[in-house]
Amino acid sequence: MPSSAEHDEKIRRNTQAMQLFSTSSSYNEWVAVTAFYTTIHIIEKLFSDRQVKIVSRYHRTSGEPKNHKERRHTLHMLIRGGIIPHRFKRKYNTLSRAAFSARYKSMAVFNKQFGNRIPELLNIVADFRKSLP
Repeated sequence: MPSSAEHDEKIRRNTQAMQLFSTSSSYNEWVAVTAFYTTIHIIEKLFSDRQVKIVSRYHRTSGEPKNHKERRHTLHMLIRGGIIPHRFKRKYNTLSRAAFSARYKSMAVFNKQFGNRIPELLNIVADFRKSLP
């Protein structure tokens, strides 16, 4: 797992990319993808900073989730444990759906689902950054 400083650097660079991409609606799908991965680094920074060890239902003990399914499960565990406030579950799910749509659906489908929600996606990332320890 990257160190806390490495997560900070990824968060900083992804935020810069989001801001650059958000200047034109031509890159909305990249805003969605970088927003999602920025949030992943924010969450994984919690693991790094707190040296959280989890035992997942996928029968592996580790300080880091290995894939999106395991990451989602771990996020739910952190919410249930009170480490991450519950309101972030819906926000994370919104970013996850937007990134999935951007990567695996047509641009027409993505734009219909999320094209007018780019400011919301940016606000979700900002909320994660300011609200999580």
